[in-house]
Amino acid sequence: MLTTRKLKGYIVDVIILFLKITFLRRLESFKDFYHTFYMKQLMRKDHIAWNVECAKDAGVHVGENCRFLGNITYSTEPYLIEIGDNTIISGCVDFITHDGAVLLFNDGENDIFGHFGKIKIGSNCFIGFKSMFLPDVQIGDNCIVAAGSVIMNSFPDNSIIMGNPAKLVSHVDIFRKIKMSSKNTIRSKEYPFPKEEEMPKDQKKQMVIKHFENLPIRKPRSKKNR
Repeated sequence: MLTTRKLKGYIVDVIILFLKITFLRRLESFKDFYHTFYMKQLMRKDHIAWNVECAKDAGVHVGENCRFLGNITYSTEPYLIEIGDNTIISGCVDFITHDGAVLLFNDGENDIFGHFGKIKIGSNCFIGFKSMFLPDVQIGDNCIVAAGSVIMNSFPDNSIIMGNPAKLVSHVDIFRKIKMSSKNTIRSKEYPFPKEEEMPKDQKKQMVIKHFENLPIRKPRSKKNR
């Protein structure tokens, strides 16, 4: 027996199929209607792709093959944000394209409209969880931004960026060698990224537990080594 949720999904799929095989979706008056049902279908089937399409709808310039894994917040000027190809953005990432503090400085003229700046993310980048980008910054290609970083300045290609305020901590090649040689990096020929999302949850749990059951946790550094 079909649940209400499955029935609604089935109806949306039928409408999308109907619009795809008819000329109606090409008509201006039906474009918004088609897009609404398309987005509902996408949200059910591929939430990552839905996040990307939501960003495009908001006005963000998004390149090819990007993956937005969670909630992303844009300020009131999403059209000032540009994201390159093959970039992965984790959840709870903020893009702030204006600075409201400037409104305090009217100099008696009362004519300040606001302070704005573009944000540009290069191609093949990874943006970590709860990162924040402030106005007028750019990071190059092949960069990695660590979780919780606050990006107040621009950084060149192949940078590992970390901290609040964020700083350049190493070249991406060093980071790659460390991670690819780490025992904590799990490999799977059957479910390599991004196919790992297709792995059954119980199977993933058992694989991860088995992998880490004999691995020691990294110990705190002594004061002498700090």
